[in-house]
Amino acid sequence: EWTKLSGRVKVNGFTIYHQSFHEVFINDVPYNVVEVELEEGPRLVSNLVAIENKDIHVGMSVAAYFDDVTPEITLVKFKPR
Repeated sequence: EWTKLSGRVKVNGFTIYHQSFHEVFINDVPYNVVEVELEEGPRLVSNLVAIENKDIHVGMSVAAYFDDVTPEITLVKFKPR
């Protein structure tokens, strides 16, 4: 069932990849992977955009960003709030 959420999200943990573990990411190094927690409880693993990796920290407030990768694929990512 669909449920309206508050939109309040925080970073629980993150890592910065300095080596590409798959050739598709070779041009993105270094890139971040974050685990975020919605105020309502669910957790997601994604990326932060619109921020320097050095500025990411646990507890920071972020908001959902929908990245239209292709006409058929949209990924949820996050950006600083």
